[in-house]
Amino acid sequence: MKKLKLLSNLLWLIGITIIAMVILGKYYFISFLPTSIDPYAYNSQEQIQLASNYTIAFNFTGYAFFIISIVLKIYIMEHKENNSSKTYSLRITKNKPNYLLILCKILCKIVIIIFSLICLLISSLITLFSFINFDDIPL
Repeated sequence: MKKLKLLSNLLWLIGITIIAMVILGKYYFISFLPTSIDPYAYNSQEQIQLASNYTIAFNFTGYAFFIISIVLKIYIMEHKENNSSKTYSLRITKNKPNYLLILCKILCKIVIIIFSLICLLISSLITLFSFINFDDIPL
């Protein structure tokens, strides 16, 4: 189960990295992806269309990794729910729980989820504009 969780986290990381690179490439922060076009040079319509096609392909690849990661996480949660009724383990600890550590973990997970949602929103807008060919209009 730990290997499956690691695989799920790696797929999530790869998906978000691909989506973030497409966003950065589309807004000219990085330019090594084929989705970025030199804004100061003459670009033919074929180059613009090819960049739009690459943008759509990279975004859908990132979405696929992200969706597979979510499916694996749901499977892990369901598997834990089904197996939790079989084993009961009671730990008696005399130590107080570290509330600051628990709060930091929760806040870190919230920030990661919000970052993922923002990346997905921006990349879906970029994909939408690539589909309807608003390449001549600056965003």
